[in-house]
Amino acid sequence: MTSVASRLVAAALGLVLAGGAAPAHAVAEPPAQTLWSPVSCATGELTAHVNGPSEVWVSGWIEPCRRNGPPALGTFSVGYYLSTRTAARGRELVYDSPTGPTPFGGRLQNGYFSQLVAVCLTFSATGRVACLAVEPTADWVTVVPIGTDDPRVAMPLPPPPSPSQPGQNPTCGNCV
Repeated sequence: MTSVASRLVAAALGLVLAGGAAPAHAVAEPPAQTLWSPVSCATGELTAHVNGPSEVWVSGWIEPCRRNGPPALGTFSVGYYLSTRTAARGRELVYDSPTGPTPFGGRLQNGYFSQLVAVCLTFSATGRVACLAVEPTADWVTVVPIGTDDPRVAMPLPPPPSPSQPGQNPTCGNCV
């Protein structure tokens, strides 16, 4: 009798579970696109390599902080700080893991270069991990580390840009 009851319970449970599952041919909807998913804090490093008077590559790593357990996955960006006392956000980059460093690298976008005074590795609109001053000379550019509280970067980043905004180059697949 126990084995018959066990089989009936197992069969009923199987029907309930099968009824709630999606058919095998169903395709899951992709998650809604998040334009900016900041984390509360992060650590990291930002370095630069100058290849020419208007060609600067940056690289480094970033890792979300673990305050109360691992953070949710989010996005980070390179922030561009301009001589017009405005800021622009580079491409959104996604953390590889909420519990480890994410390496990144790419070329600074030429559309901002004529007005660029600094770039920062950012984890939110006002959260900066590391910053670099960009100082053009007559025939070259110098890039030096500056503080994350330097007056040149003391402003929040705007919402993420659309590909049609100035400074965004949709043909530059390796720009940050």
